Amino acid sequence: MKLIYLILLFTVVTINVAFADADQTDESWMLLTGYGATHPGLGKTREHVETVDVILRYRRKLKDIGRDWYSWRHDFLIELPVSHLIKPDDGQILGLNFLASWTLKTSQRYMPYFFVGGGPVYTEANIPGMGANLCGNYQAGLGLSYKTRKGRSFVLEYRFHHISNAGMKQPNVPLNSSKVLVGINFSF
Repeated sequence: MKLIYLILLFTVVTINVAFADADQTDESWMLLTGYGATHPGLGKTREHVETVDVILRYRRKLKDIGRDWYSWRHDFLIELPVSHLIKPDDGQILGLNFLASWTLKTSQRYMPYFFVGGGPVYTEANIPGMGANLCGNYQAGLGLSYKTRKGRSFVLEYRFHHISNAGMKQPNVPLNSSKVLVGINFSF
């Protein structure tokens, strides 16, 4: 039932903001949604966990780098992710991410980017081996932004995501996962 509410929320917000003029200004907001799954056997990951993710992202431009064909934009991102566990347990993982991002600006329409960062996560879900409710995460990913004629930007993104409690409590079995996300960029 919660999954239906998340899908409904994403649909309503997407329809409401789809007509906002969101070009590549100094600040913007993005709403992402997607799916994630852990990789048992990758590192010390043992559990198979699947999530449906909704992420609200704030982007602030820090600096333009270079010009012509090697023009980049360096951004600071703050994310509020909510991951709803669909396997093995019904629960949520809440987080706060601080990320650095670099966007290649060689095209007016298609802009690839990559990012790295992390932050704290909290969950009360019963995932064997996590050992603590308060953990940390780090992640790295790649994305592609597609700017439409009306100024909206749609994105497709992949990220590698790691959660563990950094050995502060035992057991400390990490969750190494992949996430595939789609989203829309908008500003107010």
